[in-house]
Amino acid sequence: MLTSAPTRERGSAMVLAIALLVLGAFVAVAIIVSAMSSNSTARRQQDVGTSEQIVRNAGEVIAASYSAMESGEFDGFVPRPQVLQRHVARDGGRVIANPAGFTNVQVSNGRTVELDLDPQRYGYWQIYDVQAPRWGITPNATVKVYVRTWTRPKRGGDATRPMIYELQLRPEWFADFQILVDGKLKLGSSAKIDGRVHSNGTLSSIFNVYRDEPWQISIGDTGDAATCTSTARITSASGTIKNKPSCIAQGGKVATVKDMHVNILRAQNAIDEIRDLCSGAPAATRIPSPQLTVVCPTTAVTTVNVSGNSVKVNGSSKNAKVTAGGNQGVVVVANGDVRMTGSMLGAKARLLVIAASPGTSVNYGTGGRPPSIYIQTSGQYGADPSSTQSSFGLIAQGSIVVDEQAGCPSALRGAFLSISSGITSNPTWITPMVTGGGKTCAGQLKLQGSIVGHYQPLLYVGPSNAGFANRAYVSLPSLYHDPPPVFPTSSDWQVQRMAPANLDDIRR
Repeated sequence: MLTSAPTRERGSAMVLAIALLVLGAFVAVAIIVSAMSSNSTARRQQDVGTSEQIVRNAGEVIAASYSAMESGEFDGFVPRPQVLQRHVARDGGRVIANPAGFTNVQVSNGRTVELDLDPQRYGYWQIYDVQAPRWGITPNATVKVYVRTWTRPKRGGDATRPMIYELQLRPEWFADFQILVDGKLKLGSSAKIDGRVHSNGTLSSIFNVYRDEPWQISIGDTGDAATCTSTARITSASGTIKNKPSCIAQGGKVATVKDMHVNILRAQNAIDEIRDLCSGAPAATRIPSPQLTVVCPTTAVTTVNVSGNSVKVNGSSKNAKVTAGGNQGVVVVANGDVRMTGSMLGAKARLLVIAASPGTSVNYGTGGRPPSIYIQTSGQYGADPSSTQSSFGLIAQGSIVVDEQAGCPSALRGAFLSISSGITSNPTWITPMVTGGGKTCAGQLKLQGSIVGHYQPLLYVGPSNAGFANRAYVSLPSLYHDPPPVFPTSSDWQVQRMAPANLDDIRR
């Protein structure tokens, strides 16, 4: 029997309707899936944005604790809960005990910071892990801090899945400068400028402010052998830089940067902090890793003899060699003048010697003088020239004297910082009021490293030919990666990098 046309049409319409229903269902499902996916993506993006907001707070707090020297190399760069509380309180945060009952979060170290993000949520962060620089082993001066973040609703509910970020922090150390001075600086006579050189300007003794002068840095007068390399960076905070075209022609960067004053007195903060270690009071509350050997002699004059990895303080020997997870070097904090004798520090060894008054301030006058360090040796002295991981530093509230009366060294290698004076070659030249006389040292004195002082280096006086007539200043790039132990910073710590953590780094 033949099917009628209306019946065939009704069958086709039904098939079409079913197809449309199926297609509509697919479209509806796709729209729902897309909406759910969009909502999920939006939530993930919101969670990531919130986590970055939280970890930025963590970075600011950790950097502030390092800058205030409440945490640092002496305690493995791990801020104590009391330190965290002082800094997070400024933003309304608080350090809490390990929170319980969070389904997604495992906590363990007791340093959890809670923040009020908004009326609906709390934000949390913890220091998950800290990888301090492996001084003398791996050339990297950055501190890696791994921070774990999460949030939870204020009215109950599960926490978000935690995220871990890697923060890399570093300050500017005084050891980063090839030469840094208050006042004028003249470089000539075989000087090689291949690092950062800066003058703060001339400091007025009346108003204690810097004033402009016709020039603050002279790269060399006609006939001088001063040279620049492409890595030279010369700046002055006031005044001009004399003879700079020759340096620029050799590839150096030269500029006057107004009001760029690097406060050398900031180094006193480091001395005060290390003195706290000598007092023993904070030791019980600090983490004893990495283990610095801190020696605190009480004699009026301290003798420090350097020979390889052995550092003898008034005859008592200490080991300055760095070991993985163990010894991290020697710090000597003397109450008066220091005599440095011996030869070179060993490979992968670290030493810092400080000559300071027992009080917390520098004695500038009233008949007294701040303690000085006297280098009384010949030949090469300081860090091992065959090693890029040997770190030597001297800090004096007074002068650092390359005592030509006791010997004429051929090379000094390390970081040398004088808070109130400078580096000189005559015990009587502790200020720019130079007197006549003095011994003449034949041959060249190579100063490789960093020189920081209130006054410019004063190692030669022409009329009497006293001191070192031939001086070569050369930077020491390894100081950037491996400064002497607890060396002072010339700027605050900063977060240089923030990124989601590579968990392989943490496991290593």
